[in-house]
Amino acid sequence: MSKFLVKWKGKPDSEGMKISSSDMGEAKRLFLKGKQGNEDDLEATLIGDGSVQAEEDRKRKEEEQKKREEELLLAKQKACGDISSKLQNGVETLNSKDLILLSSLVGALTSGEDVNEVERKLAWQALNDPSFVNFIQIKQSSQNLLQQNALLEKLGVQLSKISSNSSSIKTTNLFTGMLAARHLGEELAEGFGEGDE
Repeated sequence: MSKFLVKWKGKPDSEGMKISSSDMGEAKRLFLKGKQGNEDDLEATLIGDGSVQAEEDRKRKEEEQKKREEELLLAKQKACGDISSKLQNGVETLNSKDLILLSSLVGALTSGEDVNEVERKLAWQALNDPSFVNFIQIKQSSQNLLQQNALLEKLGVQLSKISSNSSSIKTTNLFTGMLAARHLGEELAEGFGEGDE
């Protein structure tokens, strides 16, 4: 005996009924007892391996994901509308969150990423404002300076290591040179002393 989930076709929200039966046709007939309709209006799915539950879970998760994406898009469009109206009153009316969002939209637009129509229009509206363009340039310059400072710090550490290594080499060479000069001096002094006798 197998278990079947039987429900009406074309009605995704309709609740099914789990029926134990030897075959799908019998399960459909048992479902129809006392109801109007025929077997062709029904769909039956064999259950027992968890495939029905897994399919329902997958569909539910897809619907939840789609709903979240739609809510996010609506929130983004509302935020873009709010920023657009603030931008008409001047860049100085924008708060830091607005500036961050607007900067990221302009960055996405200038790097060739996909942006929707609302975001694209808002980015172009911002780029038409000289104050915002100055803000973006200052922001980019400060980011470049931070990157350069980090690079210089790293380079400074490496140069310091090289300097300390070469300093120890110079000290060693100086000491070796002094010993060699002393030795040579002693040999020369002995050589001059032998000729006098």
